[in-house]
Amino acid sequence: MENIVSEHHGKDSFSEEIINGYIYAVMNMVARNIRKSKYESNELQTDTRISDIIDFITLNIYDKHTLTLDRIAESVNISSKYISDFFKKHTNISIRQFIIEQKMELAKLRLTHSNETIQEIAFQLEFTDDKHFTKTFKKYFDVTPTSYRKAMKTVANTMS
Repeated sequence: MENIVSEHHGKDSFSEEIINGYIYAVMNMVARNIRKSKYESNELQTDTRISDIIDFITLNIYDKHTLTLDRIAESVNISSKYISDFFKKHTNISIRQFIIEQKMELAKLRLTHSNETIQEIAFQLEFTDDKHFTKTFKKYFDVTPTSYRKAMKTVANTMS
């Protein structure tokens, strides 16, 4: 946090980009901790491959070409035909569903803590377009991304 404050007060070249980089790093750490607390209970830690799969997904969440069942399976030495069943057996959720949930959590963080447009967020999270992103977001949270952002700004304004 000190680095963010220092960059903000310094106003040097690329300060805004550096601040955004720090903010994205913090958002990703928060998302990782949410993920770990939700899916990596003590019971699941008996098979470290689940943690390895989750880590692989988290590290590659922005790259749909790397985030395939074949690549995920290869990363933990499990058959690509078996990995979906294996993951669901241990987490009670499909890999595809897990990936979407992770993207939705990142979207909430970006909507709350950045000025990126809905289109930019949709593009970065590799949705086909902003309409698909909006539809998925609304399915998960019963509110559009725009309404969510407005609500979070209202909450932030009332707290300051």
